[in-house]
This record gives sequence, C-alpha cells and structure tokens, in this order.
Amino acid sequence: MPKLRTNRHEVSLRIWHPSIEPEDITRNLNLRADIQNRPGEIRQNRMGNPIPNSGQGTYWVHEYASSPHELETNLERIMQHLLAKKSLISEISQTGGRCELFVGIFLGDYSMGLDFRPELMSIAAELNIHLALDLYSS
Repeated sequence: MPKLRTNRHEVSLRIWHPSIEPEDITRNLNLRADIQNRPGEIRQNRMGNPIPNSGQGTYWVHEYASSPHELETNLERIMQHLLAKKSLISEISQTGGRCELFVGIFLGDYSMGLDFRPELMSIAAELNIHLALDLYSS
C-alpha cells in the first residue's frame, strides 16, 4: 500500500489536565512548551478574544517541527518517543487529563484518504492518546 503523502502536515501534542504544572510536563516529556497555561489563566485566540472554558485547568502544547516524511512515519516516530514516557501519559489520563496528537493536514487542491496501520493505532490505544485530524483545503 502506498504511503500517505500530503502537501503539508503539522503535528502538535496537546495536553489538558485539571492541576498538573506545565513545567512538570515540559521536564518529564523533555519537550519545549510552545503554549502553556496554568489553571485560572484564560487563553486567547489569535484575534485576542478569550477562549470559552479556558482557565479551568492546565493546557500545554508542543508543536513538532515540520518534516518532509509521510504523516504515518512522523506519527510513529512521535508515538515511539511518547511510549518511552508512558508513565507520565498514563498519569495524566488517570488523573482527569487528556493527551491528544493534533494533526493539521493541508490538502491543496486535491482530496485524499487516510489509512493508518493497525500497529500505529495499537500504540495510540496503549498510550490512551487521542488522534485528532483537521483537514484544510486551499
């Protein structure tokens, strides 16, 4: 089966939690935070307007660098790193938090289908990590 190719894709790890400190996530995952908010801090959208329901807990985001590799290859590389940090990911989920890999796919002027191997989905299930896909056309 051919590998998935897109014009461009971006992947972010997003974490929500009622109380964990953003610095603890950064240190334990060994990833920089591109966005981080503590409980009580109201986030704003790009227009400067408050985001509804923000401030109710910690919000932490790491934006992975763009890569020329296929989406599935990138997701597998990211998930292998997260498997090595499984105890933190599990703790987040077990204490009321949520971890998500957010994927923005920029289609250009064509349509496409997505097909992820069961092995990749098995890793996501083992990590209890959500996979969110947003498709953007030009």
